[in-house]
Amino acid sequence: MGIHEIKSLMEKGERDEALIKIELSDENEIDLLLLKTRIIRKKEMYSSALTIAQDALTKSRDTKNKMQELGALILLADCMVLSGEPLEQIDELITLFEKNWNTLTGEQKEEAKEWEGYLYHVKGILCGWRLDHKNAIRNYELSLKIRENLEYKLDISNILNNLSYVYLQLGDNDMALEYAKQNISISQKFDNKPNIAWAFTRIGHLYLIKGEYDQASDYLDQALNLTNKYHFQYALAFNYETKGELYYFTGKFDQALTTFKKSLTLYEELNLNENISDVIYSLILTSLKMGSKKLANKYMDKFEKLYEKNDAVYINLMKIFSKAVILKDNPRVQYKIEAQQIFNKIVKENINPIVTIDAMLHLSELLLDELKLYGQEEVLKEVDVLMRQIYEIAQAQKRYPLIIEAMILRSKFAFLNLDLDLANKLLQQSHLVAEERGLDWLLKMVELEQNKLEKDIKVATVISRQAELIIDELNKSQIIDYINEMKKLISVSQ
Repeated sequence: MGIHEIKSLMEKGERDEALIKIELSDENEIDLLLLKTRIIRKKEMYSSALTIAQDALTKSRDTKNKMQELGALILLADCMVLSGEPLEQIDELITLFEKNWNTLTGEQKEEAKEWEGYLYHVKGILCGWRLDHKNAIRNYELSLKIRENLEYKLDISNILNNLSYVYLQLGDNDMALEYAKQNISISQKFDNKPNIAWAFTRIGHLYLIKGEYDQASDYLDQALNLTNKYHFQYALAFNYETKGELYYFTGKFDQALTTFKKSLTLYEELNLNENISDVIYSLILTSLKMGSKKLANKYMDKFEKLYEKNDAVYINLMKIFSKAVILKDNPRVQYKIEAQQIFNKIVKENINPIVTIDAMLHLSELLLDELKLYGQEEVLKEVDVLMRQIYEIAQAQKRYPLIIEAMILRSKFAFLNLDLDLANKLLQQSHLVAEERGLDWLLKMVELEQNKLEKDIKVATVISRQAELIIDELNKSQIIDYINEMKKLISVSQ
């Protein structure tokens, strides 16, 4: 059975058939191991893929075949990313790949184009993990350009899916949707069912963020049918996680809990610890919304056990963060103070920008609760400082939806402080950004806030600086409700 026949099956997503052909093939053993690694990785059997890639690397070095060694190195790096290995170890493999690549002649480099395309793919993933969106896009586009000119269009769907996600992170929903649609187009061209399922899930995720829940549900259901039918475990886990968010945002907490639990079970089977920690956090949030502290504490215990097995920095961060969220939900002041201390620590350390922003929003809520209890007007200034920090982080990451949301919230605070010029200026700026980025759903929100501000200005001159009236205006402005809406934007962007 020839390499070309096997690659053709891979292109169509017929993975089991391709594996059978590999077992029957009399082609070069190392070439077959490299193909097998790619298929097993696609089947989400990451530890097995890692073992096969390592075997291919050892044998390619024994035979001193540079081309096969390049393939084994980059496939090993890719499998390590998916297995959650330390990024520093993956960086070392990338460096070794590039060192070997530089020893090739021009003709050899042309022959190894497939592995060069894979290199940029993995570098894009690493940049994405580090929230370096600009370089993630650059590397993905380089990979896409190379792979489009290869005979077999292997992994193009992954690149398009990843590009869609990066633009989602940047708040450019139009570009995110464009790449997701390209993914559907090329996946349907080859009738590649696994890739079609991922493309449908990505589009469903995009509609979830836009708040178009009916369309989100429709696409997620289409993806779910495919993932169930063909047993795509990782895609199914992610689909359940996204569907759980949909139920959570629409207040269907019982269904959210059930769906998150399905996602958790699948992630646990795949041993994807960071995904596990994200879903446990979602289960804790859902439990608190259902008024069950007992259930929230049960999942907190699960976090502790997860951390005992894997003390990764991100898992510890999410564990501590979840603890603070549970403490914050307790009505007693002493627990709220402890939660505030934890959120302050997370903000100060800034280990993960997304978690940091979420911690700032929770901290803002606690400070506004403090304002209501004690009437200390300077708390408003502390919250405004937090909003400025969120804005700066969002600017650095070019996360335009968050930039707009932060400016809207700062406008609300400016109004409470009777700085009407600043309130109006911030809304004008947010309107301009929403318009320039084509974020129509946020543009409507800004326009509603501008209309509301015009009405509020008419009575602003009679607002007293006394704390009691500030608290009254605080309640009318529904700032805490708005902060909770911003949290939705954070959670679906992680």
